[in-house]
Amino acid sequence: MRKIYFVLSIIFLAACSKQTDVPYINTNIVESFSITYFNITGIPLTTENFSLENNKIANVTILNHSNNEISNITYNYSSDKLTKIVSTKNNVETSVTELLYNDNQLSEISFIKNDNLDGTNILKVNYTSDLNSILFSSKNNSNNEISNGTITLDTNDNRIYFEENDLINNQTKVIQTEYDATNNPKKEMFFSKDNNILHLNFSNIITHNSERNTLYNIYENTYSKRTLMLIYHLQSKAINNINTKNISPNIVSEFHSSFADNFQFKIDNTITNDGFLEKGIYKYYDNNSNLISHFEIEFSFKN
Repeated sequence: MRKIYFVLSIIFLAACSKQTDVPYINTNIVESFSITYFNITGIPLTTENFSLENNKIANVTILNHSNNEISNITYNYSSDKLTKIVSTKNNVETSVTELLYNDNQLSEISFIKNDNLDGTNILKVNYTSDLNSILFSSKNNSNNEISNGTITLDTNDNRIYFEENDLINNQTKVIQTEYDATNNPKKEMFFSKDNNILHLNFSNIITHNSERNTLYNIYENTYSKRTLMLIYHLQSKAINNINTKNISPNIVSEFHSSFADNFQFKIDNTITNDGFLEKGIYKYYDNNSNLISHFEIEFSFKN
């Protein structure tokens, strides 16, 4: 993830016909969930505790276990749409993320840190529709990056094509994604583009269980699937985060990447009696079986 809340050549079309997502029929209601990050010896580093209202994220409390420092994040909605995410520490506002909509579709997302002396946006991304694609432009004042690009969604709002042009360094990257019959990303291919020729850098292969992914259910309700796909590229670029877990309707069971051919991802899932993810343990090992990273996601249900 790690902070999806900021708090994401010829266009490849996935072979996927129009489908309706299987609804989340759950006898339990998710009350809260937590994400805990550990060091390689198993000691907790930080824990992010999410509280929910109507299956949407309402608040997050982040505990730094090394110094017991606590920070908070509040999610604000208007007409059932997420509009603002406010982070505070010691009751002082530290950052604000704002989402703007045009005809109920995301048109802009911006991130502002309140310690930024000139008060400008650290990051602002604008979106406009163009036939079957979404055009976006992005400016990151923290590292002077300016870019624009194209996002293509299929009829199920899955992001099948992403192209971003770095206007300062004159570099272009492309990501193509294939989906299975139930809208789970099964393959991600990462390219560099030079003179309209794609050069494959690496790819990820993802396998899923048949049970439902509670995490995706929450994120879809919080952001909407379309918005979630449009901000997917703003997530952490760290491969060990296994970002597809955030956009997979079914539970991710295996993850393999040619980015680190000899490295191993291990995922252990606990499933509820009615077929929903209750706990996921994610570990990443080097080619000598040494643990590199470890985090866990756990959900609390109320009857």
